[in-house]
Amino acid sequence: MRCSVDPHDPYGQGPTGRAIRESTSIVCQEMLTDPSLEPWRERIKVHGFRSCMAIPLKLGERRGAITAFAGDPAFFDPEIADLMHRLVADLEHGLQLIIDRADRARVEQNLLESKARLHALFGSHHVAMLLIDPLTCAVEDATPAAARILNTPLDTLKTQPLGTNPLWTERGLREAAGQALRHDRAETAQLTIPLSDDANLQLSATLSPFPFRDGVRLLCTLEDVTEKLRAIERLHLVQTAIEAAPTGFVIANALGHIQWVNPAFTAMTGYTLEHVVGRTPGILKSGRQDSQFYDHLWKTISRGKTWEGDLQNQRRDGAIYWEHMIIAPVVRANGTIMHYVAIKQDITAQKDMENQVARTQRLESIGLLAGGIAHDLNNVLAPILMAMDLFKLRYPDPADQARFEMVRKSAERGAGIVRQVLTFARGVDGERMSLRPEHLLKEVRNLLQETLHRNIEIDLKVEDHLPPVIGDPTQLHQV
Repeated sequence: MRCSVDPHDPYGQGPTGRAIRESTSIVCQEMLTDPSLEPWRERIKVHGFRSCMAIPLKLGERRGAITAFAGDPAFFDPEIADLMHRLVADLEHGLQLIIDRADRARVEQNLLESKARLHALFGSHHVAMLLIDPLTCAVEDATPAAARILNTPLDTLKTQPLGTNPLWTERGLREAAGQALRHDRAETAQLTIPLSDDANLQLSATLSPFPFRDGVRLLCTLEDVTEKLRAIERLHLVQTAIEAAPTGFVIANALGHIQWVNPAFTAMTGYTLEHVVGRTPGILKSGRQDSQFYDHLWKTISRGKTWEGDLQNQRRDGAIYWEHMIIAPVVRANGTIMHYVAIKQDITAQKDMENQVARTQRLESIGLLAGGIAHDLNNVLAPILMAMDLFKLRYPDPADQARFEMVRKSAERGAGIVRQVLTFARGVDGERMSLRPEHLLKEVRNLLQETLHRNIEIDLKVEDHLPPVIGDPTQLHQV
């Protein structure tokens, strides 16, 4: 039948609910007339119950009650009630024994499982653990991995005091052990154990207090971090080298967003890491390369191949510079691209040198061409000069003599120009002598007067008593 221990519930007013709630026996000698049994009245009539007795039952923290029913009114007299109490006491004792046995079996099972887990843990060949008595520095237990790391047989490690092992001579381990015991918490220490081959073993130790019935033990977990520290050192060396390199380095993610640049990149472009992080290298575009150039670049590296080439980029201040760039993808084992690494070198000076060399080569070509032309002109002027001497002998008229003289001077001036061209073509200096500037300027004025259009008037102003100069007359005439 339904029953409750809630005093406000109608089903909690019966003998069973009251016995549990009040921890006392409840007797009802006439169930048909007891108003507290109204919720169960019909059930009572069906079963023919007339009297009942509820006795509380306690099993540890559990609470309950045993209720007996009789078909006669006033059945539970003092004698019957005493028998009922002794019966419930015996039943309570028997049930408590059963519960205790079940609890003890469960504890024993848990203990066996704990021992199995502890045995599996301390039998591990991968986890290095020591169980240490802090008072005697003795190793009470250890895993094979700990023996392997400490290069000591497992039996020897369990029998010798830890104080004789190089591990305990590490001041950091002793300090960590003291801190762990004082503050009852796990402490860590970094240890360096010298090896016989002049190398060092780097260990990370974690010491945790472990309570025992006869005191406290320290559970020491060891991790060989030698290779890890070497890898960190190598990474630090690589990073230091990249940061000190005169070549710009850029690291971008798979989408092309910049994640890191070195100082050489900043010196080359004017952009610091704060300026470019999260942005794309498109901020350097100068407009000197078309979209097809960048499409080919992106298609190459997105296929996992390396791209290399020259391009013109723009610095932060707007200056254009030449750059030689190599972009290499960083690929995972499954073939997907993680990052892109770009190596950049400013080749502006190299490009300027190449242009200068090209100009020099063009000048050499012009010199060779000029030398050939000068030889041809020299061959043309030589007969003219020879003819002028003959004409002056044949025609003694002063007017003719003046005309012949003018032609001769022009031819000689042409020959001088030819010599200058040959001098330039051969790369040697011309003939230098002492010259009067005013005489040179008058010759130039006369030449220009005969050459330029008659509508152009030439006015020559020269100071008196100009000092002489040293130079090649033909070159000065050209100037």
